[in-house]
Amino acid sequence: MHKPFKSYSVQWMIGNTALADPMVNARYVTDDLYWVQHPIPTQVGKGYFTSIHLASGVSLHHSRLQFQATHAWVEPLRAVVRMDMKEPSLLVTSVQVGGLTRYDYLRPVEHYVAPDSTLVQWSDRSHAALKFDASPVVEALYMRASQSSLEQLMGPEIADLLRMHTETSTSILHLPRSVTAPLAYCFDYQLRRPLHKLHAQTKALAFLEGLVRFFENKGHGQPVKKECRARATLELIQQQTSNFPSVTDLASKLGLSVKTLNQSFIKAYGMSVAQFLREHRLALAHQMLLDTRQSVSEIACLLGFSQLSHFSASFKAFFGYSPSALRIERESALQVRQS
Repeated sequence: MHKPFKSYSVQWMIGNTALADPMVNARYVTDDLYWVQHPIPTQVGKGYFTSIHLASGVSLHHSRLQFQATHAWVEPLRAVVRMDMKEPSLLVTSVQVGGLTRYDYLRPVEHYVAPDSTLVQWSDRSHAALKFDASPVVEALYMRASQSSLEQLMGPEIADLLRMHTETSTSILHLPRSVTAPLAYCFDYQLRRPLHKLHAQTKALAFLEGLVRFFENKGHGQPVKKECRARATLELIQQQTSNFPSVTDLASKLGLSVKTLNQSFIKAYGMSVAQFLREHRLALAHQMLLDTRQSVSEIACLLGFSQLSHFSASFKAFFGYSPSALRIERESALQVRQS
């Protein structure tokens, strides 16, 4: 099986105190690692990661950190990561929950990566410091795919397209959910490990396909008028926190047919207006569950979900956990902070 690394090391830091685990660093280059504990003091929190190497030459890493409520008052947790790859590779950083600040020592440049953003780069090495938000949970996914692997999977022409768009990239991409969703569901721990790796590979390839389509559309460009239509639609939706308009209402307000509106929106954002409306409502629900004391059923009703069961199922499919689980985690964090 293809192993992408020459060398790898991560040094965890709290202030000037190092928390490195050299045995894990050595195994990371060659082994699949499942639910390995991060070397984090219990008074700060706990964390685990899974790292797998796929037959396609793609490497995936899933990390979840859960902090004590008092973590906001101690020095921030950082991880200094060094990677030397055997060849130039596509490097993807995606945050599912919480956020992190990534300082790149090689460029140098700093990025903030949150659930609505993805960092995509092309390089044969990486040296960066990751500083994690003092939020209850930070969950992140990382992908690495070597140039030769991408050429075998997609052909040299498409691999060159990815390289062209990411080789000099120093900015965050706001990828449509339709592109990032497969990456978010790469890790299904309920599956047996051989099947888990097959599932992860399928999702990783779906993400790569979506990324290629995103760059192809971006490269081809589109008339300014269509961009304005899509942007106007986006802004109309984002202004709403309840009483959401239907797609037909939006099209009428902009003087367009539903078909024309959807075509321009898909061209700009990679998803239909209806899909974006749904994801916007779910994102609002997530924020309300954290910031308000309204019940789950009240939030569902306010955001236009007629059935609580439908809301809960949609929420869990999108975020990977139920609304009630998020609310329980929030209440537990508040109790710890008040004690």
